[in-house]
Amino acid sequence: MVAWYNLYVNHTDQPTIATRLRDSLLQLGYTEFNAFGLMPGRVYPDAVRLFIAPPQGDWVRVIAEKPLTFALPAFPRVIEASLEGTGLRVYVDALLADSVTALADYPCSERALTAPFDATSTDSVGGVPLDALPDDVRQMASGLDPRQVGKLFNRMSATVLGKVGAEAGDAGDLLKTTDWSTPNGQQIRRVLACLQLDTTPDFVTLRDAYALHERRRRNPKANLYPGDAEAMQAVPNALAFIPLYAGRD
Repeated sequence: MVAWYNLYVNHTDQPTIATRLRDSLLQLGYTEFNAFGLMPGRVYPDAVRLFIAPPQGDWVRVIAEKPLTFALPAFPRVIEASLEGTGLRVYVDALLADSVTALADYPCSERALTAPFDATSTDSVGGVPLDALPDDVRQMASGLDPRQVGKLFNRMSATVLGKVGAEAGDAGDLLKTTDWSTPNGQQIRRVLACLQLDTTPDFVTLRDAYALHERRRRNPKANLYPGDAEAMQAVPNALAFIPLYAGRD
C-alpha cells in the first residue's frame, strides 16, 4: 500500500499555513532546501517533504511524504488523516479532540466517523488497483475474500519473479496505489466526502508533476521525455501548490 498522510487545516490562507509550518520546522533545527532547482539539494538523514495546496472551501490541504512527528501549529481546527497507524484524528487549537464533537458542524460527519468497516469493499488486490489487473484476474477476485485473493496474488508474484531473479515486491510496487479499502481508508474517505475535500493528488504524483512543471517554467523549451507529459497532466495546476522541504542532521 502506498503511504498516504494529509492534514486538512480549517483556514483559507495558504501562504500563512506554509509560513507557520516552516517556522515550526526551523525552530526544531531544520533547514529549508530547494529540491526543485537546477542543482540537487543536500541530502539530509532527517527530512520533511510536503506541499501546501490552494484553499478548497474553508480548508487547506497539506500533502506530506510521511507522517509528521512534530507538534502542529495551533490552528483552530486540523484534521490529520493517515492510512497507516493513527487513521483520522482532529485537533482543535493544537489539542487532540473528540472527532465527532469537533466536526459536529457537519451533520454528515458523525455517520461518516462511526460507520462500521465494510469487509466486502475493496478496490485493490495486494495493494494493486483492480483496474490495473487483467480482466480474468479481476473476475477471479470479484465475490471472493479480498484478503485471501491478496495473499494468492502475492504468492503468484513471488513465484514468477523468483524465477527471473527479481525481488518479490518489484512488480506489485510498480502498480500499487492508495488502498482505500482498509478500515482507516474507508473512514477517511467517508469523512472527506462529507466535508467535500480532495484526497488527490498523492504526494508522489504531485512531487513528480511539480518538478516537471517547474522545469518547464524555467525553460519553456525543455525537452519532455516519455511519460513526462502524462505526469504533468496528472496535476496541471501543480505550481499552485507551495512546496516545503526541510532537513536536519
